[in-house]
Amino acid sequence: MDVKDILKNQWKESVCNYDWWVSAGKRNFFIAESLCEKYLTANKNSEIKINEFRGSEITKDEQEWSLIHKEVLMFYGFATECYLKGLLAKEKTIDVLDDKKEFTLNEKFTRHISPDFYKSYKNIFPKIDQGAEKHIKYLYRAVISGKYPFEKTPEEKFAYTGDFDNTVLFAKSLISSIEKLLQ
Repeated sequence: MDVKDILKNQWKESVCNYDWWVSAGKRNFFIAESLCEKYLTANKNSEIKINEFRGSEITKDEQEWSLIHKEVLMFYGFATECYLKGLLAKEKTIDVLDDKKEFTLNEKFTRHISPDFYKSYKNIFPKIDQGAEKHIKYLYRAVISGKYPFEKTPEEKFAYTGDFDNTVLFAKSLISSIEKLLQ
């Protein structure tokens, strides 16, 4: 076996190990929590300045941090995706690898997780009602567009940031539920 084959086999072993997926979920959750704290602090400071009519301007730094809600939701979305994929790998609900193409991830593991994806695995998830579906859609939209500085249209921005606080709470709750299922 040459080095390339050894590396391929290590890759194969790693992607099938649910702990790697969960670890990625934890890293994304940490990033989301850190950004969320900065976001909330910047908004609180801006709100105080506006409400107190102090005449002091909101700093450029405060303005920039107050606009990162999209990225916050994007990282919560990535975290839920990775935890979910870890659970699916552990439960062997989906084959991680494509059975037709050697050393290729199954297509379902390479896609961002949409509301339809969650619905198709109801048996291992908490109840996905209309409220939950709304938050899943927000997270999905944030993941899809969060990597770019702007959406294609102004309407798209509000398609997922309109209920920020509840979407964050939903993501945390979903991750907590998945962590319990992983134990």
